[in-house]
Amino acid sequence: MIRLAALVWLVLASALVAQSTPERVEPSTLPAIDGTVLCPVSGTRHRSTDHAVRYRGRVHFMGDAACARAFLDDPGRFAAKVEPRGLFHATDAGLRSNAVWIAGLLVVLALVAGAFIAFVVVRKRRREEPTTHPPAACAGCGASLHPTAARCARCGATREPSGESDVVRLGGAR
Repeated sequence: MIRLAALVWLVLASALVAQSTPERVEPSTLPAIDGTVLCPVSGTRHRSTDHAVRYRGRVHFMGDAACARAFLDDPGRFAAKVEPRGLFHATDAGLRSNAVWIAGLLVVLALVAGAFIAFVVVRKRRREEPTTHPPAACAGCGASLHPTAARCARCGATREPSGESDVVRLGGAR
């Protein structure tokens, strides 16, 4: 099991490393663009697909070769200008990883607390499991009564209960 977990970890880590390494893309492998695209380095709009770089699974189109070289030198700085911003799509890796770790930690803590509370309650209830005694008969009318009943519901005759009620035993009303 540990070997399988280590193998999965290695595969995921290599995929993350591969995604964060920028690479040039051949223009012939790209579809034609419709309209204009924004160069993340110069900030200008253009229609050219001659200079493209793949970074973190997205293709970024550069205005010229100088922009492509600058992007390859510092891809994180320039990709941040055109990537979506949001909590889970943040370009700042620190924000993204902190938010995900904190959210994950809160979920795990909630699950552990819920499991612990359920364990304690179930364990406590097993010790205080109610017992049911066989029904008793009313001396006056012969009606079937709960063994802890103090009087008959049908005829109103009083009787001595044969045991203590579970409600009373657990601290409830008399």
